[in-house]
Amino acid sequence: MLICLSTLVSSTISAQSTIGAIDLSASVHQGASVEIELLASGSVAPSFEIVAPPLFGILTGTPPTVTYTAPPDHHGNDLFTYRVLDGTDVSETATVDIFVSADVARGRPQLIGNDVRADNGLPLRGEALAFGPWNLTKMYDLAWWTEIRDVFHLNTVRLFMYRPPQNYSGGPGVDCDQCLDLDQLIDGAATTLDVLDDMVEIAGGLGMYLIIDYHPVGGHDVADALAWWPVVADRYRDRTHVIYELANEPVAWSASAYQPDDVQFEEDLFAVIRAAAPETHIILWTFAHMTGNMREKVDEGTEIDYANASVGFHAYLDNLPGALELRSFYPAIQTEIGSTLGAGTAHENLVDRTADHESHGFSWVWLNGAFTTGATGGPTDGLLPSEVTWTADPAATGDFTDATPPPTPDSVAAVDVSETAATLTWSPVIDSESGITNYRVRRDGQLIAIPTSPSFVDVDLTAGCTHEYAVTAINGVGLESVAASNLQVVTLLPCAAGSSAVMTCVSDGAGIDLEWILGGAVDSLELEVSRNGLVESTLALSGDAESYTYPTTTAGTYVFTLATLCGGSATGAPTFCIVDHDPPTFRRGDANTDGTVDLGDVITALAYLFDVGASPICLAAADANDDEQLDIADALFLLNFLHLGGSAPSSPYPDCGLDTSSLDCASFTACP
Repeated sequence: MLICLSTLVSSTISAQSTIGAIDLSASVHQGASVEIELLASGSVAPSFEIVAPPLFGILTGTPPTVTYTAPPDHHGNDLFTYRVLDGTDVSETATVDIFVSADVARGRPQLIGNDVRADNGLPLRGEALAFGPWNLTKMYDLAWWTEIRDVFHLNTVRLFMYRPPQNYSGGPGVDCDQCLDLDQLIDGAATTLDVLDDMVEIAGGLGMYLIIDYHPVGGHDVADALAWWPVVADRYRDRTHVIYELANEPVAWSASAYQPDDVQFEEDLFAVIRAAAPETHIILWTFAHMTGNMREKVDEGTEIDYANASVGFHAYLDNLPGALELRSFYPAIQTEIGSTLGAGTAHENLVDRTADHESHGFSWVWLNGAFTTGATGGPTDGLLPSEVTWTADPAATGDFTDATPPPTPDSVAAVDVSETAATLTWSPVIDSESGITNYRVRRDGQLIAIPTSPSFVDVDLTAGCTHEYAVTAINGVGLESVAASNLQVVTLLPCAAGSSAVMTCVSDGAGIDLEWILGGAVDSLELEVSRNGLVESTLALSGDAESYTYPTTTAGTYVFTLATLCGGSATGAPTFCIVDHDPPTFRRGDANTDGTVDLGDVITALAYLFDVGASPICLAAADANDDEQLDIADALFLLNFLHLGGSAPSSPYPDCGLDTSSLDCASFTACP
């Protein structure tokens, strides 16, 4: 049995490999570095080998722990591949995809009076994004991010990080099945922190702010918060576009429900976060109901410094005067405009509450307020782009505005195939929005190359094997095209020493048909044609050819000599075939072969067609109208010619000529 596996570098891949290399992802800021731990499965003592280095960045270190350094002049996607070795066992390659965010991250938010503002003085306007394995498609969908930025003119995303308890709508606590440990695997080998890193990078690369929202509902777990926040606060302390929201709605539900221990929770957690992140803006309190006693409750937190902090509140049970009073004493920001708990429809509530906060200059964030067309679409009761009344933030820019994958590579072909190599080519892909950075070539589902031009030579293949290739294009923002239809390529078998062929040849009208059977694999064939002792031509044929028709209308004795070649040299003795070729001649229209075209030919054709006469011995002659078939039209054609002055039959007529028709002409005795 032939095992069609290839060596990627120099080692042999086992047909039943029990080890694997795991696909990974990472994110890093432009010009920065990130440490990556390569992972193996099924191996007790694995070693690691880099197969293809990064396209743009630099990889250092000794696997499995390597460091990727992004170049200062590249942003978008990068990747490298690796594999695992354990003795003679070698895994397939795995891919490490790296997202390099652009150096366009925003400066720290600022306080202008008691208004929370972006670095350029504009309000923060945002949308919510839930964090969880079930929402990864939306979280990583650049189309969604760019739509809320460019269509809805938002400059902020509030990222829900669900924490216990989850006391929805004032009811009892429920299991927090969406609460994820920071080191919990949620996407292959990616942990919660890994994915959170990516969200920070994407927001920064788009020139947007990211509010990391520690998100219980209607309660709080002091121990959990004090364990969670030091890790997160320290991790992003230097990211100027990141904001920390201490705890979402930590008390059910209004300011009057906050007890002294709840106030102490705010003070203690503020101290922990501020110690870990001295320059990060912190949002505290986050009252669920916008009531008139918020300011009095905040007064109780005497240990909190609002020089770089603000009070959060939500627009449920509207009391706009209470929010205005709060802002007259403390910096304030609305972090959740929801559609519930209002007199109008959900849509009316969102529109009215947004208009209220806009008119009074608050910074604000929606809870599913944008009717987007992104990864999962938006709520049908959300605002439409036509209802946006504010202008875009000119600083919320980044080059990740191309949300459309590039076109599929066209005309993928194998132009040169040998025993151990195949050359692939395809038409260059054009992406008018962000350009094409590279292509990806997969063999039998495995990524094997990342060429920057539309061609690739695959080497170290196994002779006589069938492989399927797929080619995709990657544009300037890292989006990948749909793969072209899989191209099937069969490598040549090795040349067999002593190979020769057995050949037959048959004279057939205007040509001579040749067929042969090879005794083994060869590179190419050479066919020499002689007539009456003189060489007429020498033809080069492919090594897998099995037949050939030599076109000729010249009578004579033909000798065909077929040589089998490998590397230009003969593999064995040539084979011969001799045939006498005497192409038949006939006169078109002379169906009864009496030497003339007259009414008798019409009668012969009609008698055959109506089963009262024998078949003409030369069907080609009976085909009077030369349409490659014998039917009533031929009889009518002759009658029209003979009696009504119609067109004469086509050649051969009136003289005899060679049979070039597909119809049979067993004999025609009326020609000299």
